[in-house]
This record gives sequence, C-alpha cells and structure tokens, in this order.
Amino acid sequence: MEAANANGQSNTVYLARGTYSLLEPYSIDPPSFGVGLPPVTGNIAIVGAGPEATIIRASSPDPLTFFGLVEVEASGQLVLERLSLRDGNAAFSAGAIWNRGTAAIHDVVLAGNVAFGPGAIINEGSMSIVDSDIRGNFTDLVGGGCCAIFNGGRMEILRSVVQGNGGVQAGVGAILNVDDLTITESVVTNNLSDNIGGIANFAELKIVRSSISNNLFPGIGFVFVASELANLQGGRTIIENTTIVTTFGGVPRDSGHRVQREHALTAKHNRDGISGADRHHGFPSVVVDWRRNRRNKRSEFDHCAAGESGAGLRGHSNVARPQHHWRSHGLHGDSLAE
Repeated sequence: MEAANANGQSNTVYLARGTYSLLEPYSIDPPSFGVGLPPVTGNIAIVGAGPEATIIRASSPDPLTFFGLVEVEASGQLVLERLSLRDGNAAFSAGAIWNRGTAAIHDVVLAGNVAFGPGAIINEGSMSIVDSDIRGNFTDLVGGGCCAIFNGGRMEILRSVVQGNGGVQAGVGAILNVDDLTITESVVTNNLSDNIGGIANFAELKIVRSSISNNLFPGIGFVFVASELANLQGGRTIIENTTIVTTFGGVPRDSGHRVQREHALTAKHNRDGISGADRHHGFPSVVVDWRRNRRNKRSEFDHCAAGESGAGLRGHSNVARPQHHWRSHGLHGDSLAE
C-alpha cells in the first residue's frame, strides 16, 4: 500500500482467501492515534474473495493497544470490495474506517469493531456503502460514545443492513448524521442506545424504500429518546415508501438550545409497523423536534398510515405550532401525538 500511495496511479490489491491479522498499528500519529493499515493517500482498491473468505482483523496481544483498521486521508481514494473488517479496537478514531477523502465499500462486512467514538465508520468526506452489512459494532466510552456510523460528509447507503450495533450509554445506536445522508433499499434494525436507538438527524436525510425497525433504548436518555428516528436541531428529513416498526419508542426532551434552522419532515407513502407505538404511554416510532424553533416549521405527511396500536409520530413545540399537511391517511391508530 505504501508503493500504491506513492506511484500516482490507480492500484488494485487482490487479497486471497484467508485472515489477515494486524498485530499492532501501522501509525500512531494524530489525528487517528492508531490505524492498522497504512493510511490511504493515493488511489487504491482492495478486493477480496468474499466477506466470509477474506478477513482483515485487529489481533493485538496487548489489550491496551488501540487502533482502527483503515484510514483514508483527504487526498485518498479507496475502494473496498468483497471482504470483512473485524475486531478493530480504536481510541480516538472509528473502529473500522475513518474516511476524510473518497471511499466506496461494496459487498463488505464490518463486524465486531469497537471504539470510544463510532464503532464502525467516521465519514468526513464522500462515501458510498453498497450491498454491505454493518453489524455488531460498539462504542465503549460510557456517557460519551456515539454510534456505529457517524456521517459528517456526503454518504449514500444502498441495499445494505445496519444491525445489532450499540453501546453503553451511546448517544445513538445506529447512525448519527450531521451533513448529507441518503439511505435507499436498506434495513436499520435491532440497534441499541440509551438515547436514540436507530437514526439521529441534524442535517439532510433522505430515506427511500427502506425499513427502520426494532431499534431500542433500554435506559434513560440524556437529551432525546426515540427508538427508530429522531429529526433534531436543524434536521430536514424526507421519508418515502419506507416502513417503520417499533415495539417501544420514546419522547423527546428539550435540549435547551435555540434552533436557528427549520425542522422539516416530509413523509410520503409510508406505513408505521404493526406494533405501532404505545398510545397509552406516548411513545412514538418517530420523533420530530420542533422545540425552541421560532421560525416557520412545516411538515408534510402524504399517504402515511400508523400501525394497529398507537401513534406513528410524535411532534413537540413549546413556541409556535408547526404547520402540518395531512393527506389520505388510512389510520389504525393515532397518526400524530403531540
């Protein structure tokens, strides 16, 4: 990889079937403070024989040696295909991939990675995740952990599964978005957090033909609690042809911050799952936070239906009533709780 970084060409590295164990970090320089493979600064593709056949894993004999697996610097372009990244154990990085350049992963499994921050991925550049499985990654910093995937750049998730991720007092179980994220034909399920089990959005999020289901928060959240999706300060979310299923949701708390941007959620042709939300306890599948927002707030719900028992959505406003537009709802329970 060092030669590929330096030659100024497009390079493909083919990895045969087998397990490639990284015993110590290649580099411990900031900002990642530990990464297993040489940081990518050139144009490199790494292609394996399949995610169950070609495995790159951290395997340090020292339990106090912390490092992630892959780092892409701002100048770097990386393609990962048909392999697994496992057992990364990072401190101030992501457990598996930290991207600040351009990265694409296709037919890749990220599993069993652990970090003080995001268990699997930090994206601060441009990244696509296609036909991949992000599962069983954890944040282990009590009270300060994040999620499996942190997106602070542009990210597209297509035909992929984000499942079984979480952590002790993690802020978000599955995905935290603060920039531009599109999720298409994908599944986000069975992720765990004390605050938001599934997805937290603070910026631009679009979810199309996907399923968000059975994400949990078993404890007491710090600011907001929601099982499946929270559209929070400055977030704009579009949800189309997507199923949201929950057995236990949550109510947003006031963050105490003034929101300077519009909170907007547009939902079209969606259906809350059979479980719906618990109408008697006020726990929704989806939380849209309108609190302390003094600007015009507008949310649209077109051809959406709640589940058989309870509210599919909860909205909150303590300043001004948001504008809601409702069209063609076949409701089994309450579609909106306020």
